[in-house]
Amino acid sequence: MEWRFSLRMKMRNFFKIGLFVVTTSVFFVACADKPTIEQKVEQPKVLTINDVLKDSFEYDANQKLYRIKAPITKEEDKNALVSKFIKFCSEQNGKLIYSNYYINKHYVNSYSKNLANACEVDREPYFLIHQANENSNLHYSVSIDEAARRIYLNKKQPVFEQPTPESTEKTIQERKEIQRRESAREQKTKLLLSNKSEKTMTFFDSWRDSGNKALCSTKCNALNVKTNGYKTLQEAVSNNWQLVSKVGEIEEAIDDSCTCSGYSVLVKK
Repeated sequence: MEWRFSLRMKMRNFFKIGLFVVTTSVFFVACADKPTIEQKVEQPKVLTINDVLKDSFEYDANQKLYRIKAPITKEEDKNALVSKFIKFCSEQNGKLIYSNYYINKHYVNSYSKNLANACEVDREPYFLIHQANENSNLHYSVSIDEAARRIYLNKKQPVFEQPTPESTEKTIQERKEIQRRESAREQKTKLLLSNKSEKTMTFFDSWRDSGNKALCSTKCNALNVKTNGYKTLQEAVSNNWQLVSKVGEIEEAIDDSCTCSGYSVLVKK
């Protein structure tokens, strides 16, 4: 009887062990088959100075800086832009301070009112700002150029070429000569126009600029259309105007940055 009881206990223990092994195997298989869900952590977007400037600024490769596409004329627009600069500088753990380092050569030579700022991070310049004011039109430039930042760091004021007394006197004489030729041309034109079937036309086909060449050419061509109704003499001839004679050469200063050159002609239909 004892051996039967012992055998029965051994079988019961063996059964328990087998049941434990099967249960454990099923558990691990179920865990292994369970799909792994990857959790993606979205990283916050890091803004750069390009993100701040991309909408309203364009890059000037000659001066290695960004300049505003069109001057700001409203106080609220100016405040909005300055707030962008302050916010971006603050996000870099920096501080926007006043400076005496002007980064835009054209602004310094063209405008009398200039203001400079720098965003300093750990006493190092992160980006530089230059504001110029012309009759309440605000022009802005921004630089992240390494060379410009080194100059700022060394506190070296850039030296821009200033007009000499000789060049100023030459400019005055050139203006007087332009006015003299204008007066002579008008007198000659009055004599020629005594014939009512004839008229004078002036066409500017060349120009001198001290800033934007494409803008200067546009101004000169627009003046042709406004004065004559035609952009070129060829267009007028194609519209049945006949060239009678050439009156003379002419040069006209549109503004301080653009001077148009061309000729006046007498035409008739």
